[in-house]
Formats: sequence, C-alpha cells, structure tokens
Amino acid sequence: MSKLDYRMVSNQTQWGGVAASKTLATFEGAMADSSAGPLFLLLPANPSVGDHISVKDASGSFATNNVTVTGNGNTIDGATTLVLSTNNDSKVLVWTGVEWKVDASRSQQGGGG
Repeated sequence: MSKLDYRMVSNQTQWGGVAASKTLATFEGAMADSSAGPLFLLLPANPSVGDHISVKDASGSFATNNVTVTGNGNTIDGATTLVLSTNNDSKVLVWTGVEWKVDASRSQQGGGG
C-alpha cells in the first residue's frame, strides 16, 4: 500500500460539536462532549481510500463517559470498535481501502489540542 498524503486531506475536515450518538460523515471532525453520558459514534459504511474522521474530547470527560466508535461493518485496526477512554484524547481515523486505521502521527492520547 502506498503512503497517503495526509496533509492534503487534513484541510478538508469539517469540525462540529457532538453531544449525542450519531453516524459520522466523511471528513467530519467531531468535538465530542460526553459530559452528560457515554456516546456512540458510527463510521461511514462505504468509505473511499483516504477518507478520514477526527474525534476530539471537547469536555475532558472521556474517562468518565467513554466514547465508542464503531466501524459500521468495517474494522478499526482489526477490531469492531474503538473505545476512547482517556480525557482530552484525540484520534484521527483513515480508511485504507481495507479497514479504518488510527493515524498515530495525527492522534494524541490525553494531550492538548
């Protein structure tokens, strides 16, 4: 597999607040507020190579109320779900054509912005 040019697609991210469970759209950036309770986010069912989704802890409450990201029939790094359970976590998921992968170069665990 060739290396994707993530710099090109990063400018396409459309950020917005998420305080309820929902299906995410391609290139969506979810500023997730789980302060009122756990959230469940569903990834797009028919992604194209290079599509990406970003999820950021907007309320610093992922440890208290986890956010579960589900692959919608596809896997995420070999699993059916990805549970975000660290406060201030930030993950970028990229579709490889086979599965969703966490892009470690653009994700932070428990860090700032």
